[in-house]
Amino acid sequence: MKNRIWLFQLPLIALFAFAFWVHEAGVVGELHNDFLRTRVFPGLRRFSSVFLDWKFKIRGERPPKNKIVIVEVDSKSIASLGRWPWDRSLIAVLTDQIFAAGAKVVGFDIVFSEPNQKVSDGLRQLLTQNKLGHEADKHETDPVLAGLIATHQKRLVLGWMNEGSCQPVYEDEQSCPLTEPLLLKAIPDSFSSFGYEVVGGAERLKSFDPRQSAFLAPIQLVPNIPLFNNLSLFQGTLETQLDPDGVIRRANSLRYVAQPDEALRARIDHLLDMEPNDPEYEKIRQEIKNTPMAGSLQKPIAFAMAEAGTEKKFLVTLNSKNRLSTLQLGLDGKPLPTSPLGVLSVNYRGKARSFPYVSAVDLLREDTQVVETEINHQLVKIDYRELLKDAYVFLGLSAVGVFDMRAYPFDSNVPGVEGHASILDNILSNDFLSYGFLGRERASAILLTLLILGGALFAFMVEKLESIPALALGIGTFLVLGSVDQKLLFERDIYWDSSFIYLQLFVTFVTTNAIKYVLEERNKKFIKGAFSKYVSPAIVDSILKDPTKLTVGGERRELSILFSDIRGFTTFSERMDPKALAAFLNDYLGIMTDVVFDTEGTLDKYIGDAVMCFWGAPLDQPKHAANACRAAQIMLQKLAEHQERFKTQYGVEVNIGIGINSGLVNVGNMGSERIFEYTVIGDHVNLASRLEGLTKYYGAGIVTTRFTFNMIQKGDEPLPAHRTLDSVKVKGKKEAVELIQVLERDYDPEGLKSFEEARQLYLKQDWEGAISKFKEANSKLTFEGQEDGPSSMYLERCAELKTTGVEPDWDGAWKMTSK
Repeated sequence: MKNRIWLFQLPLIALFAFAFWVHEAGVVGELHNDFLRTRVFPGLRRFSSVFLDWKFKIRGERPPKNKIVIVEVDSKSIASLGRWPWDRSLIAVLTDQIFAAGAKVVGFDIVFSEPNQKVSDGLRQLLTQNKLGHEADKHETDPVLAGLIATHQKRLVLGWMNEGSCQPVYEDEQSCPLTEPLLLKAIPDSFSSFGYEVVGGAERLKSFDPRQSAFLAPIQLVPNIPLFNNLSLFQGTLETQLDPDGVIRRANSLRYVAQPDEALRARIDHLLDMEPNDPEYEKIRQEIKNTPMAGSLQKPIAFAMAEAGTEKKFLVTLNSKNRLSTLQLGLDGKPLPTSPLGVLSVNYRGKARSFPYVSAVDLLREDTQVVETEINHQLVKIDYRELLKDAYVFLGLSAVGVFDMRAYPFDSNVPGVEGHASILDNILSNDFLSYGFLGRERASAILLTLLILGGALFAFMVEKLESIPALALGIGTFLVLGSVDQKLLFERDIYWDSSFIYLQLFVTFVTTNAIKYVLEERNKKFIKGAFSKYVSPAIVDSILKDPTKLTVGGERRELSILFSDIRGFTTFSERMDPKALAAFLNDYLGIMTDVVFDTEGTLDKYIGDAVMCFWGAPLDQPKHAANACRAAQIMLQKLAEHQERFKTQYGVEVNIGIGINSGLVNVGNMGSERIFEYTVIGDHVNLASRLEGLTKYYGAGIVTTRFTFNMIQKGDEPLPAHRTLDSVKVKGKKEAVELIQVLERDYDPEGLKSFEEARQLYLKQDWEGAISKFKEANSKLTFEGQEDGPSSMYLERCAELKTTGVEPDWDGAWKMTSK
C-alpha cells in the first residue's frame, strides 16, 4: 500500500495544474465556461490576491517616484468652508490657487454631473420678464468653473463615473444592457474625444457590436454637465475595480463605451418621444439595440493626467480577437504590462498617505503659505508653492463622511484618490508589476511546468524520506522558493503568481505525511477497532491517552444512566431457534449501540436483551442529560423504522421500555486486579433500572425523573418534549420522585393539556372529574388504535381509589411495592 501513495499525489498535482490554468485563462479573458468564470475563477483570484498582499508587506513600503500631491477636502476643510458639495466658484478659486502655485496638471476626483443652479427657474423667469436676466447669471457658479476649465483646459483633467459595469461578451442583455436607448442617450456627443487613440484595430471599433466586447463596459454613464464636457480636453473614469474580497489591487486601464452617431441619436430621441404603448415603439427599440455602432476605449483619470502632463498620447493596439495587444505612452514609450483585458497589477508604494496631502482650506488661507504635510510619513512644514510646483495634483475627498474610503494591499482605510495617485506614479515610472522580460505567456508556462514536474518530484521525495528529513526538505524548499520569489523577482517589480505552487507544496507535504502516518498506524487502528467492539470507543480513546486508567478504582461524578429492555422478551425468546435468536439480538443490539455511540454515550454492558449505558464519563459532557434523553428518543424512532423488518425477518414484534436517571454516582474500573470492567454504581443507577421497569406499568416508552430535567436545564439545553407522569415513592425510599415521560413522537397538544388537567384533579382527590378528563385525554392521545398508556393507568387507579379511598396524610405520591 505504501508504494501506492502516488495514487493520491497525482490527482493533487493535476488539480492544482487545472486550478492554475483556470486562473490564468480568467485573467486573459479566455475562460468561456460560465461556471468556471463566475464561480471558480473569483475564488482562485481571491486566493492568489492574498499572496500578493503578503509579498507587498514582506517587501515593505517605498517612497513615490514622482511629484504627486493630493489636495484633500478633509473634515477640517468641510468644517471651515461648509458642507460638501461646495459651490463651483469655491472649487474654481481653489483650483486656480493650485495652478498659481505652479502645478503641472490638476485632476478632479470629483464628478460635476448636475448643474449647480443657484437661481430657481421661477425667479429667473421673473427677472427675465423685467429685463434683469443678467442679474440671475451673476449668481450662478457653473460659469465660473467653466471659465477656469477653458483657461487651463490643457492642464486640467475632469473625472466621470458610472453606475455598474459588466463584460458584454460574457453576460446577457439583462445584466449588461449597453444598447438600451436610455443608456445610450446618457453618453455625451463628444465623449469619444476623451478616449484612447487606437492605432491598431481601430477600424473594427467603428462598426462594433457593443455586446461582443470583452472589455469592462460602464452600464449607466454619469458624465459631467455639457457645459464642462464641451470645454474639457482631458477626462478619465474615476471607477475602480474591486477584487472579490473588496480590495483594490489592480487597475483596469480601459473601458469600452458605445458611441451612437448623429443618425442613431435622432432615432433614440424619436423613440423617447413616443408612448411605450405605441405599436412601433418596441420595433424601433429593437432596431436601435441591434444597430452596429462606433465605440471608444476610455481611460482612467490617472492615464488622462499622464497624457496632459507629458503632452503625449497613449496608443492602443488591438489584436484580432479585439483584446488589448499593446498600450504605450507615445511612440517611444515602453508598452505597459497589461493583460489582454487591459488589467495592470499596481505597484503600491505603502500605507495610507504615502503621497503628500494638503488640506484644501490651508491653500485658501491668506495669512500664511506654510502648510503641514507628511512626506515619507514624516510630518513637515513647507511652503505650498514649493510643494505644488511642477507637481501632478489630485483634488479629492478624504473626509470620512463622504464615503470615499477604499481598501488597498497595505491598508484597508485609504482615501480613494490615493489609488489614482498610485496608478499615476506607476505610469510615469513605468514600474507596474510585470512578468519581466519573459512576458506573461512564458512565465505562465514555467509556473505550470513547476506545478507539474516540480510538484511530482517534491511528492516523490517526501514519500521516500523519513519524517524528519521530509520536514527538513519541506522547510528548505519553502525557504528557497520564497527567497527567489521575493528577493530576485518581487523586489525587482516582477510578479509571478506563485501562490498555487506554495499551496500545492504544502498540501502535498501534509497529505503525503498524513497517508504515511495512517499506513504506519494501521496495526494500532486495527487493535483499537477490535477492542472497541467490546467496550465504548470513548473508553478506548481515554485509555490510549492515559494508560493509568487501566487500574481498579473510581470517582464520584454526575452522570446520566439509561436502561432499556425488550418487553416480553422471555416469552418470545423461548419460541425462537437459538441461531435466529442470536441473529436477532445482534441485529437489535447493534442498532441500539450505534445510537449510544452516536450520541457520545458509553456502553456499560448488555444484560441479555437489556442495554445499560451512561453519559458523562469517561469524558466530561456538560450536556450528558440532554444527550441521554435524545438517545432514548432516537432508540424508539429507530425501533419504529425496523419494526416491520423484525416482524418479517424474525417473526417477532419488538417493544421496549427505557428508563433514564441522572445524579451523583461512582464510576470507574470495578472488579479485581485481574478482571475488571468500567461501570457505574449507586442509588441513581438503581433508580434508572427501576424506571425502566415502570415503563410497562405506565405504558410509556421513556420514563425519566426531575433529576434529569434539572441537569438538562443546568447545562443550558432546551428540554425535550415531555409530560409529567406521576410522583412515586419507590420501594426502600421515603422521598417521592417526580416521574416524567419523554415524548418520542408528536403528541396531540390538546390531549396533553387534558392529561395535565386530569392529573391536577387527581391530586385534589376529585375522582369523578379526573376520570372524565383522563377519558378525554385518552381519546385524544390514542395513536394508531393504541390507547394512551398513562391515561389508561390513571383511569384504573382513580376507579380503585374512588372505592378504597386514600390515607389521611396522602400527598399524591404513589407507593411502589415492588422493584
